[in-house]
Amino acid sequence: MSSNPIQNEINLYQLSDSMFPIGGFVYSLGMESAVKFGHVRTSDEVYRYLLTCLDQMISFDFPFIDAGYTYIDDANQWIEIVHTYEAMLINPSIHKSSVVLGKNWIKLVTSLYESKKLTDMMCYFDQHRLAYHQVIILGLGGAGLGIPVDQIRQIFAYTFFRDQISALTRLGTLGPKGGQLLLTKLLKESLPKLKNYQTKPYHEASKSAYLLEVIQLNHDKIYSKLFQN
Repeated sequence: MSSNPIQNEINLYQLSDSMFPIGGFVYSLGMESAVKFGHVRTSDEVYRYLLTCLDQMISFDFPFIDAGYTYIDDANQWIEIVHTYEAMLINPSIHKSSVVLGKNWIKLVTSLYESKKLTDMMCYFDQHRLAYHQVIILGLGGAGLGIPVDQIRQIFAYTFFRDQISALTRLGTLGPKGGQLLLTKLLKESLPKLKNYQTKPYHEASKSAYLLEVIQLNHDKIYSKLFQN
């Protein structure tokens, strides 16, 4: 068997599909709070809100995706990467979702594809009680599966937008067609930023929109059972 279990692009569709059962599709990442408290009321406001999320994703999350990808063969770095990410992740709800989504993703991936490297990585995380934060796990997992890092970033960005718009549809803020129109607009806007992204060290990661954190801090108070499922 090839050392790269992912053989073609169709497998990538599976990893980003809404049916891939890791819980992301029903998690709104603070969108309920943003809607309830009037921060997003129109399609244009949602668009600007999500573009702000994209900029923060690029400045904060992408360096940690790249760190996981770069250090797949250097377990000594994993502890520092995880602890650095946790030090910057101050929102309890986002912390919880990050760990749940990351652990669900890697457990499912290792059950679908034979990868001793990823199985050993999970053992190391468990032995050292490291949190399975989603962005770090995506980087490590992508490297273990032989997926180019730019495609891992694209998967993360696409699923982020998809899940936010799914939440807006369920909340009744957007209709299904309006949601798809907005998703198309967002993907078109994000493509140049994704293509032009230059890797930077994870210790230079930064948050560019702390107002998002403030909005999301109230999220657990209005969390419905659906979004916690």
